[in-house]
Amino acid sequence: MLDWRGGEGGQVGKAAAEVGYSSPGVSANATEEAEMARTARIGIVGDRDPGRVSHSAAEEAHAHAARSSGMVAEAEWLTTPSLEGQAAEAVGSYDAVLCTPGDYESSEGALGAIRAARESGTPLLGTCNGFQHAVIEFARNGVGAAHAETSPGASNLFIRPLFSSLVGKKMRSR
Repeated sequence: MLDWRGGEGGQVGKAAAEVGYSSPGVSANATEEAEMARTARIGIVGDRDPGRVSHSAAEEAHAHAARSSGMVAEAEWLTTPSLEGQAAEAVGSYDAVLCTPGDYESSEGALGAIRAARESGTPLLGTCNGFQHAVIEFARNGVGAAHAETSPGASNLFIRPLFSSLVGKKMRSR
């Protein structure tokens, strides 16, 4: 059986933009200490589009999940071009990583972040295109197979050519 993580344990990260909660009836100092002790730092891999509902929803979902768990979520967008060549350092500063739906300016940046999360044991959730990139990353680096969309002549294809190819197409959520 193949292990997604490829490494031991997760990474605890550094601060990002806070989305918080407060507990009524608790002193400000105690609340601040509790929040610091129970903060989840989440790196959002993607190229944020304010017009894309799924991008706003991802931010709201982190805040809601944290509040429901009595925690604070600190989420920061990591643009895919900024991850090229430095994904391991960027991902290593977060408790978890979300790869968003939508187009990526740099597939290699997204794939680098996914690989860094897998190899460090950092929890990763990929939705839509983020999940597709997670499958491609694992095919390439986990089992050494090729993806038909990017290497059509490869002898060991992991993903066959799609009936309706997505190469060069832009898709929008509605």
